Amino acid sequence: MAKSKKEKKVVIPIVHEPIIDWLTFVAPWGVGPKYLRGDEEGDAFEPVQARLEEMTQEGLCKMWRDAGSRYRVRTRVTLPGGAKVLVEFGAKDPLNQKGAVRVDFNPSKLEAGDIEYLHAFIRRAIGKSYDTHLLDAIVNRLDMAIDVENVLLGDLLVDYKGAHETTMFGKRVKKNKVETMCYVPR
Repeated sequence: MAKSKKEKKVVIPIVHEPIIDWLTFVAPWGVGPKYLRGDEEGDAFEPVQARLEEMTQEGLCKMWRDAGSRYRVRTRVTLPGGAKVLVEFGAKDPLNQKGAVRVDFNPSKLEAGDIEYLHAFIRRAIGKSYDTHLLDAIVNRLDMAIDVENVLLGDLLVDYKGAHETTMFGKRVKKNKVETMCYVPR
């Protein structure tokens, strides 16, 4: 018997494990009324700045100031595995900021020993109180990524009437097919 229609090949989507694609956390060191009164170990930023300048001279980081930043000093640390981490120190507004150490990086790029190296770098800059403050750190950005193979992204998009407004970013590849989408709720 002849087939009148072509048979559609069924392709099963493959969903990979999610990964943390970006992480930003703030350690509550050097902020609040204690900081202004001088009751906390890291209240004076000058010693921290001096240690950071010394660490820059040793080639452990690159340091700069950015007038638009909420922090006094920004550093770029290259970890042993090659990943780069932005570490900002010194809250410009210690009464209203949640922390005076901000760490911004892609965890999926880390290799064995990188996180220990990063913590040792920050600990050397602000002192051993970092360990205590790390326990109270606040995660203020967490990006998750999930790879899905054998499916067109356009087939996954759903629109709901009355839903909260979202911003969507996309990256086009060959033949006007979308490869990557990023949804940002408003």
